[in-house]
Parts: sequence; structure tokens; C-alpha cells
Amino acid sequence: MKMAPLPFLLGIVAAALISVCVWKFLGVPVEMTDAPAGKVHCVSYTPYRGAESPFKPGFRADPARIDADFTQLAKITDCVRIYSVDLGLDAAVPLAAKHGLQVLLGIWIGYSDDFNKAQISKAITVAKETPEAIRAIIVGNEVILRGEQPASRIAEYMREVKAATGLPVTYADVTHFWLTAPAELAEAADFITIHVLPYWTGFPSTGRQRESAVPSIVSQAIYLREFAAYAEAEGFDYNLIEAYDQPWKRAQEGTVGGSWGMFTSDREAKFPWTGPVVEHPQWRLEAGIAMALSFLILTIMAFRGGKPEALGGMGAGFGAGFAGSGLLLQIEHSLVAWRTPSEAAAEIFLFVLSIAVIVFVLPEITKKRAATAPLSFAKTLNFLRHPNRTQLGTALTLGLIQLLVTIAALVVSLGLSFDARYRDFPLAAFALPAVSFALLALNRGDQKRAQDGRREELVVSLLFVICTGMIAMNEGPLNGAAMSWRLINLLFVLPWFGQLKTGFRSLFTRREAVPNT
Repeated sequence: MKMAPLPFLLGIVAAALISVCVWKFLGVPVEMTDAPAGKVHCVSYTPYRGAESPFKPGFRADPARIDADFTQLAKITDCVRIYSVDLGLDAAVPLAAKHGLQVLLGIWIGYSDDFNKAQISKAITVAKETPEAIRAIIVGNEVILRGEQPASRIAEYMREVKAATGLPVTYADVTHFWLTAPAELAEAADFITIHVLPYWTGFPSTGRQRESAVPSIVSQAIYLREFAAYAEAEGFDYNLIEAYDQPWKRAQEGTVGGSWGMFTSDREAKFPWTGPVVEHPQWRLEAGIAMALSFLILTIMAFRGGKPEALGGMGAGFGAGFAGSGLLLQIEHSLVAWRTPSEAAAEIFLFVLSIAVIVFVLPEITKKRAATAPLSFAKTLNFLRHPNRTQLGTALTLGLIQLLVTIAALVVSLGLSFDARYRDFPLAAFALPAVSFALLALNRGDQKRAQDGRREELVVSLLFVICTGMIAMNEGPLNGAAMSWRLINLLFVLPWFGQLKTGFRSLFTRREAVPNT
């Protein structure tokens, strides 16, 4: 088609402006409190990298890698906490001594008394070999929380370790279990180790928002640096969770589980302990990529849809700019979110849907009243059951995309309604489809279809509305990500507002009897 040059150029300018503004905003340096002397008291350490985990059969930590890690950690702390002496971690104590680090030596306590006795015996041996490197011995980690041993048994273990080593002993658990434990637990400890849960433990650099806690590199740096300064001023000791990201925790805790570290699993520092912190230090590069994506999107809209001026050159450009940045944010989240084949398949599926929306839905929006309405779910599903070449066309393509993206969004919403703790809010993946189909619904063709009572659309709309209410109750008023997801839910409902209104009216309106004639 022949493009009008001026509106298209205005669109290019608008798309570039939006791309730069979005990523400039995301790349603003944030001033915050410096950590005292640029160091923290102690950090939790585990040696696993990539796909490694404590559950991997035959795994044993490489002493050379522990040595390299301690070389790095000695620059930010004088102490490391380890959680067991298994899997090669017994080598951590003499290596810590080499680097001038003290160790909070952990003994893993579980259900089996035989297992526990073996762990205690090994820890005592390690402690006697290098006592000068050990600050204290932590006999059990959240054992009472997991219900694996009573407090009285843990107290016995502590007394045994204390008698054998002469070193300070303690037990670590969240506040509630210390408050409800019998006095003998505290009496057996030289000091009490309490787990404080600002997020639920530590503070992650990425993942789902919980109430007002927003996982990000900037938020993580603010919390840890301000906490370190507060502890220094108040004069109490602390240990921070944790030194390095542990991707294996994703299986237990979702995206946040793999991002508690102050360093990535590749041993790259996420933030400095002094000076400003930037969430997106490469924002100029990201702005350039987003700009290129937005130009491509604008070109697709121009060639496949109406003329660029159909939305107004600037309007189309603004839309393409936001779409390009949203697509890049989706890609970046996907790279963090997938660790398994099933997660990879889900992320690729959502990316393909986003591309389909860009190629087929956005151009249709530019046609305004001449736009084609998507087929109803019933007709789309009927085509899938009985493919018919005569049905091939724009309406079917739009119907298929709308059906797939709606089902995907509804699955996410149901998960967030009934099993939300470890699930992300995939805003970047679904904002573009939700907004695009909502805009398409404002066209004359789609509004006409909206008045046809469609059972499938009514059911889906009701489910979205129910999920919106349940997510609001689950997440509360402080969770901005949850609020944004609820808005996305309502945008998905907008194309079928007619069905929803008709359906609700039919529930409360008595039908008049039709007399026999």
C-alpha cells in the first residue's frame, strides 16, 4: 500500500520518544543509604551454580570453587553462614580461615535421629580441626517450623555440641517458633538466632510483588543497605540471605526463589554497597532495541492495516512505542522465568501469542469501523473440531488468537486466585493482548457482535470477574502488580460486556409465560 509520509514520520518520532522515555525512567540512578564501611556482618553461603542443587545425586562442592567464592565474598563481609557439613561443605571452614572469614557453622537437623547424630559428629570433627574460624555453631535451621523435631530434642542436640566443642551454639527459626518454644530451648543456646522475614526471607531482586514489597535490584539494595546501617547504629549482629542466587530454589518458591542473592549464580554483583543503584544500567541499549521493535511494529501496522493516519500518526507511534517496550520487558522476564522445559514452552507460547497480536490484531485496529470482528468462541471451537477451508480468513485468525490468549490469561488468573504464593503477575505478556482486543471491541463490527448472547463468552467473563474479586481479597490494596493484573482481567472482559450485561440481567429477570394458542 502507499503510505502517507508525514503521518508515518510522526509515528516514527512518537515511537522513538516513548521508547527513550520508558527506558530512561527505568534506568534512573537511585540514591540510597551506604552500607557501613561498604561491608555487611555475615552472609549465607551455598555453593550451587546453574542446575546444581543439594538434591542432585552424587553432588560434592568443588573446594576450588568455594575458594574462589570466598575470595569474592571477603570483599563485602567478614563472615559466612553455611547450613550443613555435607556435600563437600566441610571444606568451607578451613577455606574461610584462609581468607580471614569467620563461619556460622550449620548442622542440618531433620526427622531421623541417626541422620542427625551423623551430622553432629561430622560438625564436631570440623569444629575441632579449625576452631579459630568458627564464630558459632547453628544446630538446626527452622526444624520446628517444618515439624521435624520438638524443641526439647533440639535443646539436647545443642547441649551435646556445646559440651563437645566449647564453642557458642544457637538454633535458628522464625520469631513465632521461638516465642512458642519451651524455655529450655533458649536456655540451651548461647544466643538466639531469629529469622526476620521482610519479603518472606531475605529480599529478592526479581519475582512477584507481595503487598508493598516489590522485588527488584533497587528494592533489594535499599533494604539490605538500610538494614546494615540500622544494625550498625543499634549495635546488633545479623546475617543476610544470601550470597549467591540459587536457581534450584525456583522449584520450591517460583521466580523469587532463584533471586535472593547479592550476586547472580554467575558470580556477578547485582549492586554496589555504596553510591547510587540503577535497575537497568544498560537502559540505552534497551531503549535502542525497544525503538527498533516499535519501528517494526509501526511498519506492520501501516502495511497490514489501514493508512498510518487512521489512528493519527502520533497515536499509532505512541501505541507502537509502548508495544515495543512491552515486548522487550516480556522477553527479559522470560529469560528469568524459565528454568525447565515446561517453563520454556510456556514462555515461548506467550511470546508467539504476542507476535500474533502485533501482526494480526494491531493492524486491524487501525481500520476502525472497517475492522473485522473476531469469530465467536463457539464458531472458533467448531472450526478446530471440524476444519473448513471456507472459514479461513481474518475473522477466524482473530478468533483463534483471542481464544488462545484468553484461555492463557484465565489459567493465570485461576492460579493467582487459588494458589498464588509462588506465582508471578505476567503483566508484560498479557497487557498488549488485553489492550489490543479491548480497542478492537470499540470498533463498530465488534460492538455489533457483542450484542449476540454467547454462552462461552459469558462463562469466561464471569470467571474473570470472579477471579478479579478473589485476587483483590488475596493480595490486598497495597499490591500494585495485583491491581494492574485485575485491570488486565477487566480489559479481557470488555469485548463481551454485552454478553455479561445480558447474562446478569437474565439471572434477575423473570420471564413472562407465553400463553398457549
